[in-house]
Amino acid sequence: MIPTIVGALLFNFLLFKLLPGSPDDYSAGKVYGSPFQEGHVNTTNNFLASPPTVSIDVLEEPLWKQFTTMTCRYMFFDFGKSYFQDKTVITLIKESLLVSLSLGLLGMVISYLIAVFLGIFKATHDGSFVDRFSALVLTFFYATPHFLLGVILIIVFAGGTYVDWFPLQGLISHYWDQLSWSHKILDSLHHLVLPLLTIVLGSIGSFTFFIKNALQAELKKPYIQGVYARGGTSHQALYGHALKHIVVLIIAHIPQSFTRIFFMNTLVVELVFSLNGMGFLVFQAILKRDYPVVFGTLFIFILIGLVVQLLVDIAMTFFDPRLHFKGGRQYD
Repeated sequence: MIPTIVGALLFNFLLFKLLPGSPDDYSAGKVYGSPFQEGHVNTTNNFLASPPTVSIDVLEEPLWKQFTTMTCRYMFFDFGKSYFQDKTVITLIKESLLVSLSLGLLGMVISYLIAVFLGIFKATHDGSFVDRFSALVLTFFYATPHFLLGVILIIVFAGGTYVDWFPLQGLISHYWDQLSWSHKILDSLHHLVLPLLTIVLGSIGSFTFFIKNALQAELKKPYIQGVYARGGTSHQALYGHALKHIVVLIIAHIPQSFTRIFFMNTLVVELVFSLNGMGFLVFQAILKRDYPVVFGTLFIFILIGLVVQLLVDIAMTFFDPRLHFKGGRQYD
């Protein structure tokens, strides 16, 4: 895990140093899209239009010294202070991490729950009309970019053209403090419907096809024929044997799914629905060349991804006794 974190930080550090522009260039209006450019009409929020609040003389140091100092400080979760906000990076991460984790985890859990039922149904009704029609619908949602799905949902359900059932943006209403605790929960869930629906619609297709294909491959194995030969029913073969075996595959698929939803999908969803999460924070930090925020959030992203992978590896040993962390053979 440590070499992976250091390697990822080094790659992105060098990449950002090769890119044109710097915090000084952004403040001087030399970066395209900067609100400080002459004649630029600021249509963004105040976050992008704020000048630097701290000295950034550290950028004059040699690159090797900058990277060494950064990695040593990151070992103690000291990410420094934002160049453009009067807050430490760890404070900004704490304020936005819960939003991204809530969207990512809820989106992944809902997607998997629906995909398991759809995958089982499609595997047992392969070639039927419902199977073909659902494949067409799932492929459409999978092929549609998430930002376009979000915009379509806003137009249809958030007062754009048709109905006004859900809020346009944000996680809570402006009168949230005046509500009772039960109404606060309902208000938050009401705001989460469209963002979660965007994530689920964009992710459920790949999950469903993965589960269907894995289950179909398992049902074709010789031991399933042995179940039928001993007088077992199709229900016993499916739920008593085949489904148990693909649990390990589903668990092994979780890190990849979590990475895609948490790191990529939530970024797009947060931008479309103006949610102050980690993706939205990183996006604006990249535009402003706010390096402490960029690398601090990158470190957290990588660390969360690696921890999830480690937990999944450990969990797989409980579901499949053939997998273990000991050297040599499991069985003598």
